[in-house]
Amino acid sequence: MKRLLPGFSGIVLLIAAITVFVAINESAPRLSLFWVLGIIFGFILGRSRFCFVSGFANFFIFRDGNMLKTIIAGMLIASIGFAFIMHGWVADPSAGTIPPGAHVAPFGWHLLLAGFVFGIGMLLAGCCITGSLYRASGGFFYAVIALFGVILGMGGFLHTRELWWSGLAELPRIWLPSYLGWAGSLILVVSILVTAYLVVHYLQEKARRSFGIVDEVSTGQTLQISPARAVKALFISHWPTIAGGVLLGLLNIAMYALVDRPLGVTGEIQRWAELLFNAAGLTTPPVVAVPGT
Repeated sequence: MKRLLPGFSGIVLLIAAITVFVAINESAPRLSLFWVLGIIFGFILGRSRFCFVSGFANFFIFRDGNMLKTIIAGMLIASIGFAFIMHGWVADPSAGTIPPGAHVAPFGWHLLLAGFVFGIGMLLAGCCITGSLYRASGGFFYAVIALFGVILGMGGFLHTRELWWSGLAELPRIWLPSYLGWAGSLILVVSILVTAYLVVHYLQEKARRSFGIVDEVSTGQTLQISPARAVKALFISHWPTIAGGVLLGLLNIAMYALVDRPLGVTGEIQRWAELLFNAAGLTTPPVVAVPGT
């Protein structure tokens, strides 16, 4: 019975997901598209165990670069796809027009400080925000605490934004195509990411050799593919990490092309914070969108 329960639960959830899609597709087709893309996003995260904290922590502590290379591969694929999509919207980037939903925020000291504090928080939580989402669904208690902390932080942001945003809004928004053109910026970004991938791979292999770790030798046996094995590989077994990065990169491109904005997590959590704080009587002020975000 215990072996049948996960499969039965999966079928129930799949039927529920299809029911929701059918219910909202006619009245809100864009929302139904978000629903499908969100489910795919979560499924890839869970099966590949994609997590930024794991990528950086595992590499710097254990010299295990598999997840970090996965992150870089996903960024590389998405960057190339984004360049082609945005080129269709802004053929001449020198005009200074930033494509919609490009998340080009004002650049300054606040990003460095926020990134440092956020990185410490992720290490203490043991997972990034994306990792906390699928780990919370798996019963990881600390991921739930981390998500609740992010929601509280978002509520604090919404209530204090106007106190400090006026100064930060005047900072420049650095968008490489407006300085280097499409070809120059794409070549630069691809070169940086490929170099980073090769450096991580080199240091990982160097560490493996120093510890005497060798790859398993193939026995030459042919892998038997059956429907049961395929289902297990797709829905039960963990995927190779690189598969998660590639698929997330491709999904990010599809998301940007279909709904004019790339994948994101914090924006939706901000809406959770608005709902929670408003329900508690702490009405949050409206947030004015920043051009290009």
